[in-house]
Amino acid sequence: MIRGVKIRWSGHSKLSTLSTFRTLSTSTTHLQSQLPNPNAEKEAKKEAYRHDLDEQVRRQEEAASKAQDSQPTLAYLPRALGVVDKPLSSASATEQSWTQRSRSYFSETKLEERRRLLLKESRNAYYTDLKLIQQHGGKTWMAPPSLIQQQRALFFPDIKGTLLRDGKSTRHTSDLLPGKISLVAIMSTRIAQEHAKSWSEPFLKAFANTPAFQYLQINSQSNPLKSWLVTLSLNNLRRMVPTQLQDTYLVSSQSLETEREYLAFDNQYAAYVYLVDQQEGD
Repeated sequence: MIRGVKIRWSGHSKLSTLSTFRTLSTSTTHLQSQLPNPNAEKEAKKEAYRHDLDEQVRRQEEAASKAQDSQPTLAYLPRALGVVDKPLSSASATEQSWTQRSRSYFSETKLEERRRLLLKESRNAYYTDLKLIQQHGGKTWMAPPSLIQQQRALFFPDIKGTLLRDGKSTRHTSDLLPGKISLVAIMSTRIAQEHAKSWSEPFLKAFANTPAFQYLQINSQSNPLKSWLVTLSLNNLRRMVPTQLQDTYLVSSQSLETEREYLAFDNQYAAYVYLVDQQEGD
């Protein structure tokens, strides 16, 4: 019978074994840190690539910001606005005989002009202006950065309307504009009124007390039904317009189909604001 032999491990032996294992583990970690990492080069390339991308994005954003500040999103107006012939005053127009007015109205030039405008209008859909108001706020051009030279400047066409102050007196722009530097706003809708207000307020703050300056507003309603509705709401309109501006606020039912082209008045839902000089030239 063979007796089994018991092997006893002392505490000292256990401690020595653990110490040896820790030493080997530490040595392995140190050795791994000394060896080159096979992924280190790839990580460095990725980091450099990300840095280059960030730099390119920064440059593009900076270039876009500079371009936005220096160049308009719309083209500058390429021509002078207005009519070639100086409009007659209301007194001069009254002195014209019926024969003279009919000859002017039915002249070959006028007939050709109306025919061209009708063709142009027929090509546009009914909601064209309403759709365009969503792009650039209805703008189709930008005012040139400098004033139009005197030799190239044209005349503001004659527009007739009723004064908002009393709702009865009739005035013509051909009588109101000469002798004054005028800021003229043409509008047909409430949206256009707010548009004109945003443009006119800085001018009024700067030049309201200047005797040679005036702010002329033209509420154009060529549609007979809309014109009638505006006439019914004159009291409400007077509450919206300051009292000092009611003497230069015209409510007009005159058709501006011809004048729209001369003034680049392309969108009936947007306001158009013009800076007009004394108009005293020939």
